[in-house]
Amino acid sequence: MLPSLSYLRLSSCGLTGKDLFGGYVNSTLLEHFDVSVNRIGGEIPVVIQKMKAIKVIDLSANLLNSSIPSWLGNLRNLVQVNLGFNYLTGGVPKEPSGGVCIGNGLEKLRLRWNNLSRPLHDWLDLTNNLISGPLPQYIGNMTPRLDNLLWLSGDIPNCWSDFKILAVPDLSKNNLSGVIPSSFGNATSLASLHLSNNKLHGAIPSSLRQCKNLVILDLGENALLSGYLPKWIGKSLLNLEILRLRSNKLTGNIPSEICQLSQLQILDLAQNNISGSIPPCFGNFSGMISLNRTTSEIGIYKRSTTYGENMFQCMKNLEYTKTLRLLINMDISSNQIIGTIPEELTNLIALHGLNLSNNHLQGHIPNTTGALNSLESLDFSRNQLSGSIPGSIAFLTSLSHLNLSYNMLSGKIPTGNRLQTLVDPSIYAGNSGLCGAPLPECAASDEPPQAEDEGKKKGNISDFEWFCIPISAGTLQAYWEFYVL
Repeated sequence: MLPSLSYLRLSSCGLTGKDLFGGYVNSTLLEHFDVSVNRIGGEIPVVIQKMKAIKVIDLSANLLNSSIPSWLGNLRNLVQVNLGFNYLTGGVPKEPSGGVCIGNGLEKLRLRWNNLSRPLHDWLDLTNNLISGPLPQYIGNMTPRLDNLLWLSGDIPNCWSDFKILAVPDLSKNNLSGVIPSSFGNATSLASLHLSNNKLHGAIPSSLRQCKNLVILDLGENALLSGYLPKWIGKSLLNLEILRLRSNKLTGNIPSEICQLSQLQILDLAQNNISGSIPPCFGNFSGMISLNRTTSEIGIYKRSTTYGENMFQCMKNLEYTKTLRLLINMDISSNQIIGTIPEELTNLIALHGLNLSNNHLQGHIPNTTGALNSLESLDFSRNQLSGSIPGSIAFLTSLSHLNLSYNMLSGKIPTGNRLQTLVDPSIYAGNSGLCGAPLPECAASDEPPQAEDEGKKKGNISDFEWFCIPISAGTLQAYWEFYVL
């Protein structure tokens, strides 16, 4: 017996059996109990109900296959419970009053990846289960201390004023419909707002301008969000580092006020109906210029070391994932953008991805493009760009994806350095005036463009490793929590 034990962690120890702890742990002083990532089966160990001081229970990633016991509600000091990645059935037990049978001090309840099926009224983190139904209107009143929420389906209730410290609501990749509630603007503690991959419609509510602590605003992949890109985003949300509005029906010009988001490191406006030109002041995004910055060190990461933000970014015609600390990206592809490519964009020397494809851009590719020597992916395809390909592109030493197809480019394709490895002719397809490897050789009179090593003038950034995980954003989030907890 260990009567004075207050902290016990036996994670990833290969433990098995149903009644493994009966003879060893019976401590009324135990506050932290972690036996995650083992092979413990059957019911949730009954010895836990004797741990009256317990605050943290982690039984995740085991083989538990029972229902959640009602005696869990007697542990009134509980702050965190993680039962995810098991085979639990049923639902969370209820008290006679109808409330969830767990103490009021609970801040985090993780039940993801189980076989739960009973409708609940106080879900916290219940993704990847079999539950259906809308969010209840009173969710905020019942969980005022909630700071991390993942949800499922139905309309989003207009009740977000009730959340006192909610920082990271993640409602992405669900089946949510209706408009974005205006009461989100009263949840002023929000550090990030994820509503992507739903069926939301209407305009972006102006009440969000009150969420001045927002670091991440992700409303992408709703398809039905419409209206103009609001000017107030640039005037009010000055802490934004990620603005992701791709795959909607936004219209109008890009307001110059967006340039006031000096901390911005990911700007994704792709696949909308945005028109007008690219503001030259986009070259002033200091978050895309500094080579020494990391993303979201303020706000989210300081609030919770168990929460990792990940974002899908479309590069190389596929979806890749990187932690936001690594990826710096601008994607304005598949809109109705006109005008020329501002040379000021080549000030953004920390960019890893730049995609302006499938627009109506004209003029030349800036000669200073080689200054973007952190680029891994550059896509100017399907525009009306003309002239020669700048020789400075050969100095993009990190470049692994290049697409200049279906423009009106002419002359000899530059050679040397990184371009020697990019030998796919489709990179230059649809430009009848281009010649030279990997296309047919040029006539003797053709002169290659002179390479100007603009990259060396503005500094270098070393290559970084990237990875691809072919799973959904929700699953990726689950595994991040799984390994960091």
